[in-house]
Amino acid sequence: MSSRLNLTFRRAAYFGAGALALSSIVTACGDGDGNSEFDGGSGGSSAAGGTINGSGGTINGSGGTINRPDGGGGSSASGGAGGACGSAKAQAQLQPVFLAFAFDVSASMGSSIEPYFRKDLKWDPVRAAAQLFFNDSASAGLNASMTFFPGSDSGTWCTDNPYRTPNVAMTALPSTAFAAALGNVEPQLPNRLATPTLGVMTGVIAYVNGQRTARPGQYAIVLVTDGYPQRCPNEFDPIAPVVTATQNARTAGTRTYVIGVRNPPIGAAPTSLDNLNQIAVAGGTNANQNGNAAYLIATSATDANATVQAFRRAVNEIRGQAVSCNLRIPTPPAGKTFDKRNVRVLYGTGTAAGSALTYDQTCAKPNAWKYNNPTTPTEIVLCPSTCTTVQANPQARIDVEFTCTAEIEPPPE
Repeated sequence: MSSRLNLTFRRAAYFGAGALALSSIVTACGDGDGNSEFDGGSGGSSAAGGTINGSGGTINGSGGTINRPDGGGGSSASGGAGGACGSAKAQAQLQPVFLAFAFDVSASMGSSIEPYFRKDLKWDPVRAAAQLFFNDSASAGLNASMTFFPGSDSGTWCTDNPYRTPNVAMTALPSTAFAAALGNVEPQLPNRLATPTLGVMTGVIAYVNGQRTARPGQYAIVLVTDGYPQRCPNEFDPIAPVVTATQNARTAGTRTYVIGVRNPPIGAAPTSLDNLNQIAVAGGTNANQNGNAAYLIATSATDANATVQAFRRAVNEIRGQAVSCNLRIPTPPAGKTFDKRNVRVLYGTGTAAGSALTYDQTCAKPNAWKYNNPTTPTEIVLCPSTCTTVQANPQARIDVEFTCTAEIEPPPE
């Protein structure tokens, strides 16, 4: 009778309503099955016999060896020489996520210039929803900063200097610092007349670049605004330079999400926010459920709570998408060495058993994962379709299992 020893060590990062738990399982001779919403998930291998998918070899009996098609030597199913299995702790690490919010507090967000700028219908519900997000226990595991624009000094509105230092520095969530900052700012006249989108994006990008150097991780900008840039020198072509700056940030590894706040349907209120889609596309955001790249939030002439809920839905979806799909390979147990072939990656929900994902360095197969570098891997990367599924599941769990036998065959070195 073969034995199985599972030592599971989990680190939970909370997104949405639940946790994305990343675990490393150190096991002596793995077996197991699992179910998930992935189609075609394969079950575990058995030390008592059976075929291991992807290795081309067969385990013959308990404690037998795997005969590889490449002519390599077999490894003992009970833990061979230099095996990665053992009764020692290891832990998979998720890249930390950092969201840099650029928050529009221009007069159009809540002043008396026009009836459709009413503070109680635009600024107040948006502020309330944002305060809930930053103080929500479901945001645990995220880090965020917040920069208001325009600043109160009209002489520096259109430069990036005021926005290189955020109003709330990068802080672990949940935190009451954001609610306090939001509570102390008003989109009032006369010192909030501009919408310097280029200036704030350039300044926040500079801040993010500095943060990334000191604190590596997954970075994204969340631009919250109600319309077109205005009252700055680039008014003749207000979107093109913003799109270029956003594209350059994306190339450097920083994604940009956009939440557009529509005017309430009062009088002759402008309704078009199509330009914000251009910024979101440049930032690498895919079309959401409404068919836009930007999240366009309707405001109501009668129901401010509907605006609160719409904003919360948008920011919660962004929270899920911001989850990194790059998993650090845990440090092998003491005295052991990492064998890139002896790895299984499993996806599960909550406490249910996970099912094996498919290793595919090209990401052409469904439900797949790959190494960041197949020769000298340091991370496990979930392929795009797998990543989308995991991000959409607030109780997703990814287990990284170090087995005693070869499970995959990465490309030759």
